[in-house]
Amino acid sequence: MLARVDVTRDVHFGMLAHALSTEKEEVLGLLLGSFEDSDAGLVCTVWSAAPQSRRDRRRDRVETTPEQLAAALQLANAASEATGQRTCVVGWYHSHPHITVLPSAVDVRTQASLQQLDAGFVGLIFSAFDFAVSKVGRVQVIAFQADTAHSTHRLVPLRVVPSQPHPAWPHRLAPLLQAQRCLLDEAASHAAAVPEVQMLEVRDDGASQAAAAAATAGWQSQVASLACHSLAPLLAALEGRLAQAQAQLALLDAD
Repeated sequence: MLARVDVTRDVHFGMLAHALSTEKEEVLGLLLGSFEDSDAGLVCTVWSAAPQSRRDRRRDRVETTPEQLAAALQLANAASEATGQRTCVVGWYHSHPHITVLPSAVDVRTQASLQQLDAGFVGLIFSAFDFAVSKVGRVQVIAFQADTAHSTHRLVPLRVVPSQPHPAWPHRLAPLLQAQRCLLDEAASHAAAVPEVQMLEVRDDGASQAAAAAATAGWQSQVASLACHSLAPLLAALEGRLAQAQAQLALLDAD
C-alpha cells in the first residue's frame, strides 16, 4: 500500500500551470518518478510530469490512451538508460475546474484500472477556479488511490518537497514543456475543422463564422497563457541548476 507521495517543487508548479491553463475543460498528464520502501511503507517520488493531449473533448472527462501511456514509458526508459537509475510511470494527474478536488466515480474507476498495472500507481487532482464557498479563487491538490474492496477511494499523504539536483535533470525538464505542444496539437486539430464550419456562413448569415472565430480565439488565449506559465518552472529549474554549479565552483575555489 502506498504510504506517501513526494512531488518536487518545480514539477508541482508545472502541473499547477497546466491546470490553470483552461477553466473550461479538464487537463491531464502522466507522472514519472520512482518508488522506494521506507519505514512508513512505500513512498512514491514524482520528479517529472508529461502533459497529455485530451482525446475526450467532454468538459468533465479525461482519459489517457494506450499510445500516450506507451510514449510516457519510452520517456521513463530513456531516463533510466541515461542515468542508470530506474524510472517508471508512477501515476497520472488531472484538473477539476470549478468543482471539488475529490475524485468522481469515473476517476475512481480509471484509477482502479491503472492500479491493476502497478499497485503503487497514484492519481493527483488539482481543483482550480473553485469560487463556490469562499468566493475567493483557490487551488487544492490531493493524491488518491482506489479502494477496490469498498468501491471508493482513499487519500494518500502528499508533500511538495524542494527540487534537488537529480541525475535525470535533462529528462525531467523536457516533459514539463510538453503542455504547450499538447495545446498546440489540439488547436491544430480544431483549426482543421474551422474551414468546414465557415462554409456554412452563407446558409446561416455568418453565425457559424462568428462561432468559429470565437472558438479559435479561445484556443489562442489558452496557448498563450500556457506558454507564459510554463516559463516559470523552466526558470526555476535553470536557477536550481545555476545554484548547483555555483556551489560546485565555490568548492573548487576553496580547494
